[in-house]
Amino acid sequence: MNDTSAGRSYHYKNGNDAARKGYYRRLFRRFIRLTLLCSLIPLLLVGWGINVHYTRFAKDRMMLAFRSKVENHRKIIELFLKNRVSGLQLIAKTHTRDYLTNVSNLDYVFEMLNREYGSITDLGVIDQSGRHLAYIGPYDLMDKNYSKAFWFKEVMNKGVYISDMFMGFRKVPHFIF
Repeated sequence: MNDTSAGRSYHYKNGNDAARKGYYRRLFRRFIRLTLLCSLIPLLLVGWGINVHYTRFAKDRMMLAFRSKVENHRKIIELFLKNRVSGLQLIAKTHTRDYLTNVSNLDYVFEMLNREYGSITDLGVIDQSGRHLAYIGPYDLMDKNYSKAFWFKEVMNKGVYISDMFMGFRKVPHFIF
């Protein structure tokens, strides 16, 4: 078979035709691979970059939100404790020791504090040697001596001390202020 349309003559033989089809098949596969390579690699790189950026951005935003919540809770707790300490200091400054060691008077003060604050479990008057002079509350603490307790030593040194949570004689988590 001769093709002379362009002034050239091509002779196709069965062997050359199969080689030519194989060549074009390989060329087509290379083209497909190159196209996939040139389109997928940039796509994967951009996707990876976006993922890294978004992950870092999301983590930073979450940490900022957590820090903000923790800081707000810290401020609320400090305000709560400061308010309770102020109430107790006011009672200590406006009432005599003799008045507060009378159980009925201490019970009245305890009721007034809980009417105002609603969060005080018990109230006691302790002398400088760590013994209860009066106590109002659900626990049997009148015979307890606090002279060796860390918080008692701090109160004696500083005048005011807010403890961390601990079990103590009550055997339930609590703090003292």
